[in-house]
Amino acid sequence: MTERAVLMLSGLAVAALLGGCAEADPPASTGAEIVRTRCTRCHSTERIKAGAARDRAYWETTVDRMRGNGARIDDAQRATLVEFLASGGAAGL
Repeated sequence: MTERAVLMLSGLAVAALLGGCAEADPPASTGAEIVRTRCTRCHSTERIKAGAARDRAYWETTVDRMRGNGARIDDAQRATLVEFLASGGAAGL
């Protein structure tokens, strides 16, 4: 097997592994679940709690920025998450 073929197969194996991880994500339907399964992959609960008093515009901008940074949050989850955070839900985390 050539070096190029080995590299291609390695790349395919990595892609399959990552794809499998994406499929294993549990569906998150409440704001607290979304925070727990998505947000805390990169942020501590304390950091999220620190923004508990922020308004809806802040959270909309922040969630959209995180989606742009790769957070896997669909449109329905975005709406749920923004509502949860804007209503002070982070304080209870």
